[in-house]
Formats: sequence, C-alpha cells, structure tokens
Amino acid sequence: MNMIYHMRTHTGEKPYKCEVCEKRFSQQSNLKGHMKTHTGEKPYKCEVCETRFSHKSSLTNHSNLHTGEFHKCDICQKRLMSKNSLVNHLKIHTGEKPYKCDICEWRFTFKSDLKKHSRVHTDEKPYKCKLCHKMFRHKTGLVYHMKSHTGEKPYKCEVCEKRLTSKAGFNIHMKSHTGHSEALYTCDVCEKSFNKKSTLYNHRKTHTDKKPYKCEVCQKCFREKSHVTKHMMIHSGEKPYQCEACDKRFGHKESLTNHMRLHTGEKPYKCDVCEKRFTNLKSLTHHQLSYHKKADPKNYKCNVCERRFNTERGLNKHKQLHTEIKPHKCDVCEEQFSAKYNLICHMKTHEAKKSYKCEVCEKIFNNCNVLWKHMSIHSEEKQYQCHLCAKRFNQNVHLQTHIRTHSGEKPYKCDVCDKRFSQLGNLQSHTKVHTGEKPYKCEVCENRFSSKSCLNNHIKLHTGEKSFKCEVCERTFRQKPHLTNHMRAHTGEKPYKCDLCETRFTRKDGLTSHMRTHTREKPYKCETCEKCFRFRSDFKKHMRTHAGEKHDKCM
Repeated sequence: MNMIYHMRTHTGEKPYKCEVCEKRFSQQSNLKGHMKTHTGEKPYKCEVCETRFSHKSSLTNHSNLHTGEFHKCDICQKRLMSKNSLVNHLKIHTGEKPYKCDICEWRFTFKSDLKKHSRVHTDEKPYKCKLCHKMFRHKTGLVYHMKSHTGEKPYKCEVCEKRLTSKAGFNIHMKSHTGHSEALYTCDVCEKSFNKKSTLYNHRKTHTDKKPYKCEVCQKCFREKSHVTKHMMIHSGEKPYQCEACDKRFGHKESLTNHMRLHTGEKPYKCDVCEKRFTNLKSLTHHQLSYHKKADPKNYKCNVCERRFNTERGLNKHKQLHTEIKPHKCDVCEEQFSAKYNLICHMKTHEAKKSYKCEVCEKIFNNCNVLWKHMSIHSEEKQYQCHLCAKRFNQNVHLQTHIRTHSGEKPYKCDVCDKRFSQLGNLQSHTKVHTGEKPYKCEVCENRFSSKSCLNNHIKLHTGEKSFKCEVCERTFRQKPHLTNHMRAHTGEKPYKCDLCETRFTRKDGLTSHMRTHTREKPYKCETCEKCFRFRSDFKKHMRTHAGEKHDKCM
C-alpha cells in the first residue's frame, strides 16, 4: 500500500475528492484531515494552554513551544518546530530549487510555492470573500482583506502612529521613514536590487517583450492583468475612490492615499541626510537627487540629453525622439510618429466625437490623459518645486524643463545651423525655418504658419480677442508672455542680467540685443548692399532706403 501511495507522487494521481470544495488528494487519510477544515472539528487539545487543533501533527509541533524542543539549523542557528520544517529550511542555504514552472521556467524551493505561483498564469483565485465576493489567489490575501471589513489594524507604527492590517505592510511602512530599505533581491539582468521578492518578479518582466494582456479599446498591451484593469478606467472615466474631505475622486487607491496627506499633513517619507519630510516617495527621491546629488537608480542614460531610464527598451523608444525615425504613420493625414501610442492618440483627432470635457473651462479633449494634465492648470496643487528659485509646477516634466533656464542646458541641436534648444518642441519648430514648411493656414487671410500656436495667436488679430488682462491697469493682451513682460513694468522686476556689465533687463530679448554691444556681433545683413546691423530695428530702417531701388549690389 505504501508503494501505491508513493507512486502517486510521480503520476500525480489523486483519486480522493472533497465533496465541498472539490480539492483532490492522493490518500484517503489526507482527505479525512482536510474535511476538518470544513466542519471546524478540532479534536486535539493542548494540555498547557488548551488551544485546539484539527491534526495531531499540528498539536505535536505546537507542544514544542511549551517544552522548548526545537530542531536547530547548524548554519544560521534558526530553530524550527518540526524535522520536516528543518529539511525544507536547509534548502534555502543550499540554493536547491527542484520545482520548475513549465510556463516561465522560474524555479522554486518548495512545491507549495510552485503551486501558488502557477495561479499567476492560470488566474485561478480559489479564495472568496463571503461579504463582498472578491476573489484571491492566496489565503493570506483573503485574511488581510477581511480586515478591511472589520477595520482591524493590529500593527501600529511608533513613529507616526499609523496602523496597518498586516505585519508585512508594517515592515514596508517602517522603511519609508528612513527613505531607504535593505535590498535583498537582485535582478540577474541589470543588477538592480529590491526589498521584496514580488517586486523583483514584476521587475524582471521589464526585460522581456511579453505583454499578453491587451486593451480592447486602444489595443495597448500590458504585462499584468491588473494593469489592464487600471488602464480601462481611462476609457470609462471611472473614479471609484472619493476623498471624504473635499469630494475629489480618483481612479486609483494610491492616488487617493497621496491626496489625503494634503488634508492630514502626514509626511511619512523622511530624507536620511537633512531629515526633511515628504508626502510621497517620488518627491523624496527628487529631493535627494536635486539637493544631495544621490545616485540616480535608473541605469540607462540617453547620450544626447542625459535623461535616464529603468529599461533599455524605454531608452531605445526615447532615442527615436532625437532622430527622424517615425515608423508609425496615420492612414488619414499621413502624419508620422515615433511612438505607437502617440499615433493612437492622434487618430482620435479624426474622430467626430470628443468625449472628455473640462468641468472648469469646458474645453473638450479627445484623450482622458490630456484632460487630466489640463486639469492641473486649474488646480492649486503644485507639488514640484524648483530648488533654485522656489517656483512651483503641476507636473514634473515642466519642472525639469524649467531647471534648464538656470543651468543653461540646451540638449537639442539643429543639424543645419548648430543652434541649440532646451526643449525638443522648440527645435522641431525651428527646423521649419530651414525647410520653409508652413502647414498651418489662416482661413481668413490665407497667411501660413510653421506651428499651430503661431496660427492661434495670429487668429486673435482677426477676432480681436485679448484674454489676458493686467490686474493693475486692466490692459489686455493676446498672449500670456506679453502679459508677463508687461507686469514687470509695474513690479520693476528685471530678471535678466548681463554677466559683463551687470545691466539688467525685463525681457530676455533685451539682454540678447544688449550682449551684441559686447560681442560686436551683427546678425542682420542686407542682401542688397551686404551692410550688417546689430539690431533688427536698425536693419528695418535701412531697408526702407532701398525701397523702389533695384536689388543690385552697391558699388
């Protein structure tokens, strides 16, 4: 009989089936022991503390707590309650991983770990909450979830007094106060380290191109099924998480958690250098990189603009921005894009319906992401602050662009005239000066423009629209930069200073013109007589002298 039972470990045969949950077993005795989990029967009682158990082996292991009988590991001195636990524990030291996943080839020390892992591929969730019917892959997930219904949070942080439902969550939270955590798990591809095994598992997927989960709306693909679920909220506009203080709604729970800290004043992330505290980890990381010059954890750096990325794939996608390679073409207007996602967003501009509307200014957008970015204009929340001039921004990308005004960094270079720019969009607009391309046409006077923004500003000449108003003298302007420059006439601010003679100017172009008095540069050349001028106004005056003259070279 023992031989028959043993052979089933090789064949996988499990002839005994539980009538309640349909779980199968290779031995009838295992089925009988399992049935006690459904009946709640616990016939074995500890004589010391009267705790009851469903299996005799569980009682035996428990009794060791009272008697002090343990099985000790000779390597790390850890004490275990049973010999079987010691055998399994020793595999951690030997590195033995005899159980392999047939799908992704990951190996595991214990068979139970392989079984749990396989549910990631099958999406099996055998544990169900009786209250809200949510399903879970692992029993521990259900146990922690049940605490969300009871409100039980037995683990309390002694630093900020925050309470947590699980010990694992408590341990992770405690590391947030130091701003760093012990990295135990290292990626064998890029050597990046993580403090959680599950985080390493998810990170390793970034080194592969496998994205089996696809959005049925925009065809975007994802590595995790949960990522598709979150992404679908962009299309549905669903925001299930609501702030109880200001009624603002969010699509993701972590976004609500970060937002709530604005009301509570909680700042759980502390810099280990200057002890300054922050509401979220992203702000802490940016602070440490900007002020303390800590090493950037992103390993892949662009050799053009020095921007860094977590993956080689992300870097390669970014590099296309610096080249003329645009493999994704619109079938309607033939405009080309470097990234597929940009083409998908562009295609929506050809659709008749624009479904995303700003509730503040009623502007309509084709894309929900664009709407969210637009909403930050109306919000007073500006969490990204420049450490040089204290100016604040709604988005990190705007802060990074602003910092270049201090550093003078201009990573984008024109291949024709070698002029450099701080922003890619400015370079793209500039190149049209050389090509003569003017794709945007005014429907009123048929003047053509190289950029859509120039066309929009021009149209205001016809409509007479001046939407930017000075609050001091009530003078109105067509463009916001004109209002900004005008305001300096009231404040007396002159932010642009000449490094040679320390003369200050209200506008940057004023400084640029002034610098020519030091450099003797004369960029404006008359094509008729080849005379050169330092200032454009002088050049224009000179050109009037040639009015009516033939464009022959002056003797």
